[in-house]
Amino acid sequence: MDLSDEVAKYKADMSELYRKSERHKNQTKKSRIFDSIKKRSISEIKNTKNTGYRFLFWRLKGISKRPILLEMNFAKYLIDQKNVHVDVALCDGILSGCIDMTVFTDKNTVKSMRRWKSRCSKCLGVGRSLLKASNVLSHYTSKWITPEKIIELRHFADEIDIDQIEDYEVDGTPLGDISITGVLRYFRSLETGRNVTNDSNEYLKRIMREYFYSSLVSHHVSKQALLDLKPDYVFIFRGMYPLWAPMVYNAVHADIPITCWLNGYQRDSVFMKGYDQDEGFTQFQSPQRKHWEKVKKIPLNKKQKKTVNLYMTNRIEELRRQPQFWYGYQLYGKNFPSAEELRKKLNISPDKKIWMINSHCNWDWDIYIENKIFFRDPIEWFIKTFEIAMDNTNVEWIIRTHPAENDKNTKLLCKDIILQKFKIIPDHIRIITSDSNINSYSMFPLVDGCITMQSTVGFEMALFGKPVILGDYGFYGNKGFTYNPKTLQEYTDLLNNIESIGPLNQDEIDVAKRYVYDFLFYRQIPLRDHKYCNTVKGNLLYRMIYKRLVDLDQVGWEPPPLGKNENPEQYDWRKRLIEGWKNEQITNEVERE
Repeated sequence: MDLSDEVAKYKADMSELYRKSERHKNQTKKSRIFDSIKKRSISEIKNTKNTGYRFLFWRLKGISKRPILLEMNFAKYLIDQKNVHVDVALCDGILSGCIDMTVFTDKNTVKSMRRWKSRCSKCLGVGRSLLKASNVLSHYTSKWITPEKIIELRHFADEIDIDQIEDYEVDGTPLGDISITGVLRYFRSLETGRNVTNDSNEYLKRIMREYFYSSLVSHHVSKQALLDLKPDYVFIFRGMYPLWAPMVYNAVHADIPITCWLNGYQRDSVFMKGYDQDEGFTQFQSPQRKHWEKVKKIPLNKKQKKTVNLYMTNRIEELRRQPQFWYGYQLYGKNFPSAEELRKKLNISPDKKIWMINSHCNWDWDIYIENKIFFRDPIEWFIKTFEIAMDNTNVEWIIRTHPAENDKNTKLLCKDIILQKFKIIPDHIRIITSDSNINSYSMFPLVDGCITMQSTVGFEMALFGKPVILGDYGFYGNKGFTYNPKTLQEYTDLLNNIESIGPLNQDEIDVAKRYVYDFLFYRQIPLRDHKYCNTVKGNLLYRMIYKRLVDLDQVGWEPPPLGKNENPEQYDWRKRLIEGWKNEQITNEVERE
């Protein structure tokens, strides 16, 4: 097929995609989320009478309805209240290697990839419908790439040596590593995408090339969009995987500030993280360096300490009452045995220290490439750490596989990895799998410390004075209360002599509390669409976000203080965060207009 035929086929495929998206576009108009956005749509486009400041919303994924709702309401605030020029970019099917794709049952054939087009048409239809309802200026990613360039990148992705993909970079952007994160997520740990050999199945190779192709296209269109629109600021959901990560790198390299946002660790909350050339590519959940350097030296006041102390109390009590409260997943187990009961149940010697290894959902590997030290992914970390634990009989080990593995459609569980790699499990290792009814928090009093990469259990355990060893730059690593080995040898030596590690001192515990307060209370912004998006004019949430973005500061807010007559046992900090917008004075956190 010559170039003209390929161009003609590409244009025909795009026309067919737009035609099929119309059906989903019409279906979306019947949804409540469409009505919600339309009621708050921008009545008059003021882009022609703006201040000259320009925001680019690198939206791309149209099927995520709630994220679009937040972004479009923020866009409305920027236009109506600040006279800012707003552009919104939406993928129209050219970035096929998307997080919406997942491994199918017929994983040994390439036929399942034909289903991807149906996902693209639905995503495009929903996005087109919601953006039109919002009445903002939108662009499609195909605007910034020609059919000829698409075909060129497709040929390059199909012809490159498969073993060269992982280390491939363009303009300082590690597109190979970015594509690997997409492959790992796609296969849900069934395949990692690392060390693909000639003996690997053809389906894995096809997926590898598809995500690599999407990374190449994403890099090209994001770079061209910045050159074309010349935004003063970029606002992006997630900022990870092939769909978004290239824009983060391109924006930072072009010295354009960019803020990534994502759903928070608690319900009805969001995280935001700003990047610029000074910040570099630190992990998303980690605070900005300049922000942490400032807040880590400021002791918590009595109310803030009380808030942090009540966090763990309320978290455990709520899990006792409702173990499924976290996004509907059965995460932690219903049973809370005492330390003594656990010791008997697991037959653990009372004469040895006990260390816990907390694994992850191994496919959910979304940290930035620069944060990797000596493990390329969570599976490699888990296998190596398990091998070291087998050799160290001076302590008792508890392997706690991530409780959400089963619920999140993981194709290769940690217990399966253990069965494949380790035929005989020594007596000094106990394994508590993801389907166990034993709650993870019930182990806190029993163990002397934990090893993880970035599990929240790490910083929570530090609140109790328990040491934490990180096998990589976790988002709370190098903050003053964790062990952070810099090489594999240093990591190995630390685990081989782990029995000599004692509890944290009071200064380290205090730093951990400051981090937890900053992470869970200052930086997680409360959000409930039906309460705080009904009106934009005078909305404190958007005023605060705008002030932080323009000042290039760490996005966050200080929660309202505890009431004088409040019962600590009934204190629900999430409710207080949300209700605080109406009941408490927080104007010191926002800029008065």
